[in-house]
Amino acid sequence: PKAITISSEVEFSSVSNGLTYSCALSTVGQIYCWGLNLNGAIGDGTYNNSNNKPGPIKSIDQIIE
Repeated sequence: PKAITISSEVEFSSVSNGLTYSCALSTVGQIYCWGLNLNGAIGDGTYNNSNNKPGPIKSIDQIIE
């Protein structure tokens, strides 16, 4: 694993990993995701790209537990 800093203002309470991406829940309830974005997995509104830095997702309407 590689530790990264996205902002000194964001703290995370939990992290979940998929096969090619990860998502984290901030202490204020915002979800951040990063990794390989096949089929929109990281929730930033794009597809078939990747992002190696956590970014807030745009919507949680289609999240599947």
